[in-house]
Amino acid sequence: MNILFLAHRIPYPPNKGDKLRAFNEIKYLGKNNAVDVCTLIDDPRDTQYIEPLSRYCRRLETAQINAKFKKALSLFSLFSTAKTCTESYFYSRELQDKVNRLLENNAYDVIFLYCSSMKSYIPDDCSIPVAIDFVDIDSDKWLQYARYARFPVNIVYNQEGKKLAKLEQRILQQVKASFFVTDLEIQLFSKDNPKVYGIPNGIDFAFFDPAITPDNQELKAKRYLCFTGAMDYFPNEDGVEYFVQSILPIIWKREPKLEFFIVGRNPTQRVCRLADDPRITVTGSVDDIRPYIKHALVAVTPLRMARGIQNKILEAMAMDVPVVASSNAHEGLLMQNGRDMWVDDEPDSFACHVLELVRNPDARHRYIASAAQVLKNHYDWSKNLSRMEKILSDITNKK
Repeated sequence: MNILFLAHRIPYPPNKGDKLRAFNEIKYLGKNNAVDVCTLIDDPRDTQYIEPLSRYCRRLETAQINAKFKKALSLFSLFSTAKTCTESYFYSRELQDKVNRLLENNAYDVIFLYCSSMKSYIPDDCSIPVAIDFVDIDSDKWLQYARYARFPVNIVYNQEGKKLAKLEQRILQQVKASFFVTDLEIQLFSKDNPKVYGIPNGIDFAFFDPAITPDNQELKAKRYLCFTGAMDYFPNEDGVEYFVQSILPIIWKREPKLEFFIVGRNPTQRVCRLADDPRITVTGSVDDIRPYIKHALVAVTPLRMARGIQNKILEAMAMDVPVVASSNAHEGLLMQNGRDMWVDDEPDSFACHVLELVRNPDARHRYIASAAQVLKNHYDWSKNLSRMEKILSDITNKK
């Protein structure tokens, strides 16, 4: 197939949720198909990733946008136009021109949109079959944010969520196939639509392998819990603050010397302030996240806002680290509570589960072994994306 792949952010390096999924889709589809990628760069530092990403596709076209200007413009458009903030932020005239030229000069079998914001680049009456990976339900995420944000930001989030919900339903009717990361997302979004498919995320078992991950002697000597993720992402920021304020004090009553590592790039001031306690370390960006996961006693994922599959949970399990998570973070995963991981929303019981795993090596090993089996059976990128490739092939105009 000849595939035109439109992504809202350059999906490289594959070190966070949205980039990770898009990169693996491009990498897999590019093996047996001709994939042309058009994508935006909203951080000038990301231009260094154009060359490495280009190795995985036939052609790569990019356009840079000014993040500060775009944020202001998108906020204005939210209340003055029919467009969502997301559409306005991720629209570039330069990228539109490049998309138009590619469409004029190439015979594509299918156009693949990564996230709803990229629909703006394709006309409603496009004669080429269009598929979209919604990933998760963006509208619902914004509505979740609205519940936890302060006034007047909550009003902005609520308005964005409502507008996105209308956009998502409109796109659903126009495309030939829609993908989500979990069947739960499908149930929430459009359970009766036969053109909607669940394609779970996967894990790179060759990379997230504790056997080949170098030991870090300094980390190995510590007893700590870990949380991983982009720390300028609101749900992660809220999650670690909630954990430190509501759950960690309960744990420290029993294990006062236990440390907590917050590992991830671009920590906000709100996150950095948590390190005022010497038992908490905010690492910022690290060259290799694996040793921080590998040497942790427990990985915690206490997210109050979440959609789709939390890659941080899959990565911890692949690195043989047991997980305790909130019900929101667990949603959509096939791992069972009490067998493969612990899931709890109450601070006291969440803390008790963490303490059990910290103190009981046998319990740790039991959960690790059980989770590993589910990972291997259901979260392999090649298996999952082969199904996506088959669906894309089915919707093309080829006979």
